[in-house]
This record gives sequence, structure tokens and C-alpha cells, in this order.
Amino acid sequence: MVVSLLVAPDRPDADAGMLFVSGEDLLPFSGDALLAAAAIAVERGLVLPRREGRLEIDTLAGPATAIVRGASVSFVARPAIVLRPNHGVTFGRRTVHVDLVWTGWEVAAIVDAEAAGAPLVASRQLELQRAGRDLLDALDDQAVAAHPDTGARIDVASAIFIGAPPERAADILSGGVHRDGRVARSPGVSAAVAVTTVLSAMGVASTGQRIVHQGLAGTTLAAEISGIEDRDGRVLVTVEVTGDVWTTGEHTFTTRDGDPVAEGLVL
Repeated sequence: MVVSLLVAPDRPDADAGMLFVSGEDLLPFSGDALLAAAAIAVERGLVLPRREGRLEIDTLAGPATAIVRGASVSFVARPAIVLRPNHGVTFGRRTVHVDLVWTGWEVAAIVDAEAAGAPLVASRQLELQRAGRDLLDALDDQAVAAHPDTGARIDVASAIFIGAPPERAADILSGGVHRDGRVARSPGVSAAVAVTTVLSAMGVASTGQRIVHQGLAGTTLAAEISGIEDRDGRVLVTVEVTGDVWTTGEHTFTTRDGDPVAEGLVL
């Protein structure tokens, strides 16, 4: 679970700022949380966008745009880049080829699930988790990912295993394993951006083409390339990701007289 906090924006022309907090740390960005928070912010009138249905949001990873159409929300990602294509990595008794992709806020490793021996089945998440952790450990030793702007070394945030979807309505099936061991049951915005960027580099996906990504739980996200730019010899791919957002509950904080931490707790 990720908590989204609405805060004041940095830019005068932005509608809001958002901070994203996981159970362990402050995150630079979370595409999934942004989709959900944008839908709720517009529905409840927490933010009044300058342009109807379009939120310009400041995040720690930079500006982001969310387009809200009822339950359907689109996110226009920052340009993504394939940092290291078809990079060979050995883990266990297997050697696989991965594509390291800068999604605009983190690095994801894309790998064929069958080649890696990783089952894309919800009932076998422990095996998928083990394969993901082993691959991420191997990448730490055998692959160096550099931030495209600063050149600083950055860790690979997640291993995205891909395969053929069980349903014809989807184009790609994926299962992601995060660095802390969490297994993504949904396709995930970061995975959708990374996989679409790799498909673009392979010449499989073109501008305007809609690609449906399915996760282990059967839910889907749609990705569409909205722009491709060649900048200083690097190909930058802008991907728009769309998904449905459903509010599932509400929570109210309450306090009582005498509560020693009624105002919160800072460590």
C-alpha cells in the first residue's frame, strides 16, 4: 500500500503537489498511487484543476499530468529510455537477457519469464518472488545502471517478468518483483511504461498503438506511445498509461481527550 499526500505545488502553473509514502520510505514517485489519488481528488473536489479533468501535478520525480474521465484515469509519463538492451545476466544455472529501462523515475529490468524459469501464475507467487530476488541480486553484481541525467549509479527497482497473456483481450502478461520482495499482482504503471518502451525500441510498438498489459490478478492497464524523440543520440519514449480507479473504502482519524499522541508522532 502507498499513501498519497496532497501538498502545495512547486510550480505556479501546477494544480497540486503529491508525495508518495510506502511502508518503509518516501518514494520519488508511484504511478499507481497517482492514478488513484488524481481520481479521488477530482471526484471529491479536493483539487480544482485549471483545465477540466486535467491535473498538472508536481512530484519529487518531476512534473506529471493526470487526465480524469470518471473512473478512467490516464497518466502521461515522463520520457522513458532503454538504458541497456539485451544485457546478459547469469543467476543460478540460467543466463538470461534483460532490458534495463529508465521509466522516468526508476529503473526496471524486463525479462522473458519462461527463459528465467519464473511462473506467471498467481498461485505460485513465492517462486516468482524467489526468481525476482535472485535476478535483482545478480543485476547488482553484473549490470550498472546510470541515471540518464546525472550519470550516478542507481539500483534496479524491480524485475518485470513478461509472457503471453491467457486472454486475447490483452497483449502482454507481466509479474513484477520489487527490490523489497513485494510481488505486484496488478500490471503496474512502471511495468507498463518499461515494457512499452522496450517494444518501441524493438519496432513492435508504434506511436498511437494501444497495448494492453495484464497482471497476475487479471486486471489490466492500457499503454499508448504518445511521442518518440531523438535527443543527443538517445531515443526518448513518452507513454500514456490508462486504468480504471475504484474507491473501495474510507477511513477517518479520531482523537479523544488525553490521547498522548493525538497530534501524531515524529521519530
